[in-house]
Amino acid sequence: MLILASNGQVYFSCNSAVYSDEVVTGARPDTDAAMFQGAEMIKLRSDSSQPWSTYQRAVEAYTARFMNNPKDVINAFSGMLNALTSARCVEGIPVPLLTIAILWQPRQRLKRRPECSSWSWAGWEGKVHWPGKNLLNDLCEEVQSETKALEA
Repeated sequence: MLILASNGQVYFSCNSAVYSDEVVTGARPDTDAAMFQGAEMIKLRSDSSQPWSTYQRAVEAYTARFMNNPKDVINAFSGMLNALTSARCVEGIPVPLLTIAILWQPRQRLKRRPECSSWSWAGWEGKVHWPGKNLLNDLCEEVQSETKALEA
């Protein structure tokens, strides 16, 4: 499991241990104690029945983080995308979720990232979110119904 903590840390958790992105380990790594000292966690587990909410939480957590190299926004997020979906993605957005994902809103003043399209959250530096949870859930259900009808 990949954990993006609000304290700026990234953790990798497996059945035997939890490791931080800032800990350099030796031949036999030890569990990172910082993980257990009050870091808030955002757990991202892929749920095929809830692709939208999983993606939404991932982007909201990701855009709250500072990147040393903003040009790597899509490459850095692609690991999470690969874990969340097998669908084709455009500008950090899975194509089946495109109609709902472009409804993102800024949570703060954003800075333009010219390497990516302006309609994608990836085209901007700063925190984003999707307002109106019920509205978006209804829209997502409608899009999923339309997608299933097209596939039939």
